[in-house]
Amino acid sequence: MNRFFFHMLSINSKQVHPLHAIAMLCVTFLIGVGPAYSQAPNVSLFVIRQDRVVDVSLSLEWLHCPLGQKWVSTSCRGTALALNLDEVPQAIRLLDPKNTENWRLPTREEIMSLSCQACQPQNPVPAMNTIAAGTYWTSEENLWVPGYWWSVDWRSFSTFGRNQRYTRHKILLVRDRPTQPFDQDAGSKGLSPR
Repeated sequence: MNRFFFHMLSINSKQVHPLHAIAMLCVTFLIGVGPAYSQAPNVSLFVIRQDRVVDVSLSLEWLHCPLGQKWVSTSCRGTALALNLDEVPQAIRLLDPKNTENWRLPTREEIMSLSCQACQPQNPVPAMNTIAAGTYWTSEENLWVPGYWWSVDWRSFSTFGRNQRYTRHKILLVRDRPTQPFDQDAGSKGLSPR
């Protein structure tokens, strides 16, 4: 937050009055628009396993495509579904009836870990660069504005915290993996550093 505040003090190499900067910061938090979530780790290793992508560093497993699409050869095919938050649990049950408790919406930090922070402009990591542009739900409610939820724009990785439950956004699903040494099986295509 401090880095964002000081960035606002020197917008476009011009000095901004500190009270004006504080007012802009307050407005930013009230409307729920903010800079990309900056707590994401800087280095991750990804292993591609057909329709899954494993983040070895964070012990996470991602579906390679948004809900509604299928992984075919080298890309996501079909149309990504835009769902409201109340429809997500049923969509997860339809996806994998035996393991519904494992798949979930990612946190902002988790979805931001898929951004290539060294890339300019900021892009998805190579392992996830076939995902369609759009706004994706996170699992986090906006604590500053109760009743509203956070989303992340896939291409700019900016966050927005004024989404109501009935708003429709695309869905990326993730699940936690056991923290044990990674076994590279025949279905893997190797490590993809970020």
